[in-house]
Amino acid sequence: MPRLFRFVVRYSLLHGIVETTSQEDGIACWLPPGEASYHYGDLLRTGWLPIPFLSGLRNYARMFDNDNHVHLMRQRACPGLHWYLWTLGVEPAHQGQGIGGRLLVAGLERVDAYKLPCYLETHNPRNLPIYQRYGFEVSEEGEVPGYGLRIWGMLRPAQG
Repeated sequence: MPRLFRFVVRYSLLHGIVETTSQEDGIACWLPPGEASYHYGDLLRTGWLPIPFLSGLRNYARMFDNDNHVHLMRQRACPGLHWYLWTLGVEPAHQGQGIGGRLLVAGLERVDAYKLPCYLETHNPRNLPIYQRYGFEVSEEGEVPGYGLRIWGMLRPAQG
């Protein structure tokens, strides 16, 4: 997982916005309109190549299937221009202190300036009410086919 997370951060640095807290105990990775689909050359530049080999074929197949499912969900929920919140995370020891909320608000202020919707996914049902407080609505829920992995797509309509 750390290698995969480093990939997400590196990719977001190339094509989007990465925000951290001053204590580096929270991070948000945003992809702007038109950047939510991979640029294959940049997959190599940002460290994707060894991930299939290091994670094992079974784990890689699961990641690949999850990613394909997520991509289709996003296309159905938000076929036009939108912002994509790829990752929002807080160190476990610092969760519940409002760090994620502050990162989310900062990013949503930028999104609102563009007057575009914002989309995200979560595999954790405990996150649903948190995101709903910030205007996200469940656009789709289900399981990643073949794995029983629950997932919720959430859309925040354009504001302003």
